Amino acid sequence: FYVYYLGVANGARLDITGDPTYFVTIICFDSTRTNSDTAVLEIDVQQNQAPVITNANYPTETLTLDALTPVEPATNIYTVTVTDDEDDPYTFSITTVPNVDYFTIGTATGIIETTIDLRAATVDVVTITVSVTDGTHTIDDFNIFITINNMNDRPEITNLPASVTIPETTVGGFQLITLTFNDA
Repeated sequence: FYVYYLGVANGARLDITGDPTYFVTIICFDSTRTNSDTAVLEIDVQQNQAPVITNANYPTETLTLDALTPVEPATNIYTVTVTDDEDDPYTFSITTVPNVDYFTIGTATGIIETTIDLRAATVDVVTITVSVTDGTHTIDDFNIFITINNMNDRPEITNLPASVTIPETTVGGFQLITLTFNDA
């Protein structure tokens, strides 16, 4: 014979702050229902534990990415690993400083991927803060410091500002200036 927890009414969850201990009286009869035994089962509700980030360098990680090496959108650059004592499902999210859209995280997997080709990046240092929640507790203190090396420098227009003068009778299509650029 077994005793099962069947859940609670209307989907509410057990809450340690409400009733941390329950007592169930169990009565067992023989086949003639003339003899019985009674015992009490004490059920102690264990407080939900927060998920734990298990990456070796938690709470900080440093990554260096090279924009000249093909790092295309959806390239996996890091995986955040988590355990949860109660095996609760958990959800990942990230914020970045500065607020750029270079990276995303799989909400169920913890896999951080690029969202752009890093050759198009204009910011070379980004801090990602990873948050993970099990629905009860949120851990949001994992910082990943990313440096992007060998970024594509923007081209520089070398002969502007400038001033040109044209007669008011000039017809359309007249070349005003030849621009020169430096793209190192």
